[in-house]
Amino acid sequence: MVAVHSPGFVGGKNLGTRLGGEAVLHQLIRTKEPQEIYPFGINLIGEYNVTGDMWQYTSILEKIGIKIVSTLVGDGRIENIQMAHTAKLNVIVCAKSLIALTRKMQEKYNIPYISVSF
Repeated sequence: MVAVHSPGFVGGKNLGTRLGGEAVLHQLIRTKEPQEIYPFGINLIGEYNVTGDMWQYTSILEKIGIKIVSTLVGDGRIENIQMAHTAKLNVIVCAKSLIALTRKMQEKYNIPYISVSF
């Protein structure tokens, strides 16, 4: 469980997502170290996987040697999110949702980010 400071459920969807991202950054990320750090590990940020199409893309990425360290939020798993600080790149799938998180991860963990559309 992650506590999100959102008094009175302030703001709209994007603000709520930003506040949730900050809570994840402070409460989950870097709370576990992996057994292996991947040279081409990425985080998929703002990935909602509503229609399941991300499963096709992640399979292709892994076949070419790009390891998905964690995903936020669609298929995210706590154990993977805890190790998100080990990724070499944050890939923003939905530019509006968690851009603040990627900027803070760049400042805190030196992880660059790019915005893409699959």
